[in-house]
Amino acid sequence: MNEKALTQSTKIFKVLSHPVRLKLLVHMANCKDKSHKHNISELGSDCSLDFSVVSRHLKALKEAGLIKATRHKNDVIYEMDRPFLKKFIASLSETF
Repeated sequence: MNEKALTQSTKIFKVLSHPVRLKLLVHMANCKDKSHKHNISELGSDCSLDFSVVSRHLKALKEAGLIKATRHKNDVIYEMDRPFLKKFIASLSETF
């Protein structure tokens, strides 16, 4: 593994180590409609978190390249940006 890949991998694991961020990703991964994209209000209410908390953690996930945000009218829609991540998070949540 080269130095750049090692640095990126470390950043991803650090972001994944926070319980709130992991909770948001588990929610996205286990959504019944696999093509569903989430907005901040939905994530906050479904995960029982304040808007500001969700916003801060979504920013960290986005900066790590794990999710992407797309503006749709007056809303920002979030979805997982890495194909392997959805499978990994779903299997992780089933294991524990």
